[in-house]
Amino acid sequence: MRNYKTIGAWQRADELTITIYAKTKTFPGEEIFGLTHQRRKASYSVASNIAEGASRESKREYLHFLYIARGSLAETEYFLNLNISSVTFLLQTFLP
Repeated sequence: MRNYKTIGAWQRADELTITIYAKTKTFPGEEIFGLTHQRRKASYSVASNIAEGASRESKREYLHFLYIARGSLAETEYFLNLNISSVTFLLQTFLP
């Protein structure tokens, strides 16, 4: 069994999750069960899948969970891009 806390990818994913939680605290309350929840879930899925994979005995199972973590990372990236697009849209729409 691997110690997931020593895996660099897990350490960075953990930092990303903490950052996303901190940044989404200021989001409107009505967002908590919408995109805020999805952003948070996608980010913590990265770290949690790395941790779960690290606990598996076989290399095949470990890699399976790393692939799932990679998918969650892509989902997180999408939500971050959505934030940028939303801000750009608001600025272009409401500012002269």
